[in-house]
Amino acid sequence: MRTRHPKDHGHPALRRSLVLSMAILTSMTFLGTSGASSSHGPDAWIRLCGATNTCLNAPWHPWVGDNLHSPTGHGQTVSAGVEEGNMIRFWILLQNDGPLDDTLRVKGCSGNSAFHVTGVNIGAWRFATRSATVTSPFGANSLSFSFPPATAGKTVIITITLRAYTASAGVSYSCPITVSSAGAPSVKDTVVARVTTI
Repeated sequence: MRTRHPKDHGHPALRRSLVLSMAILTSMTFLGTSGASSSHGPDAWIRLCGATNTCLNAPWHPWVGDNLHSPTGHGQTVSAGVEEGNMIRFWILLQNDGPLDDTLRVKGCSGNSAFHVTGVNIGAWRFATRSATVTSPFGANSLSFSFPPATAGKTVIITITLRAYTASAGVSYSCPITVSSAGAPSVKDTVVARVTTI
């Protein structure tokens, strides 16, 4: 006959405490991946304006990323095709979801030999313009905007124009745009514009 080990008699209170501790740790893990905090909430959305040199006649595209807070761009990536030599535009909307006033810092992309960042402008532009140009600070990661608390009613939109310089089809480039809180630099939200030559 097997002799039961003292631990086998069971400790219901200890088991309940262990299960509760594991549940708390699991919840903290999921919360930690959201990129949001109770006091600071940078929120970035992304939308395709359209391909070709102007998107004046482009079909309507939805915003992606409203109230999603992902430092990696998960669930907040918009992909589109562009012909070699042509431009493509994306709109990035910024807002402060946090209850405190904040400055949101923008970390942009710099492009590569196949895809150039030809312009970044404040505002939702459908065509190439030199108005409200912020291309240099965007590429230097020094672009920032101040927001009052919980600015559902105040937003900033920037237009990012990329141009495909490669002559090859099937070449892709991802442009991540990360928005972080000046009050809590570790709190970030990232959207990604992904383009592929067709």
